[in-house]
Amino acid sequence: MKDLSMKELTTIALLGALILISGSFKIPSPIAGGEFQLSAPIAVLICACFGFKRYIIAGILASMLGMMLGMHNIINVLVQMVFRVVAGGTMALLGTNLLTVAVSGPLGTFAARLV
Repeated sequence: MKDLSMKELTTIALLGALILISGSFKIPSPIAGGEFQLSAPIAVLICACFGFKRYIIAGILASMLGMMLGMHNIINVLVQMVFRVVAGGTMALLGTNLLTVAVSGPLGTFAARLV
């Protein structure tokens, strides 16, 4: 892996913190485990603006921090990673045009709900 600059490390750390903090705000659901995290739309925009590589690294960092702080368990992290791979992968494969950005979030959410 090539050496990351200080700017790159800081950007990824701030994006990870933004994902972690926005993930703590949830819209409740009558179905257990079905709540909607407000980090989903923010995560899609982060992927569109900063690219898949930065997004997935920041997402892994946010998941690790969430587990260390006791906010998440392994099931939460599994669901989050499925969302990140599907939503981010959609944008990585199809580009970041408006239609892809609009569709990738619901696709990621659908795949995460299946898990």
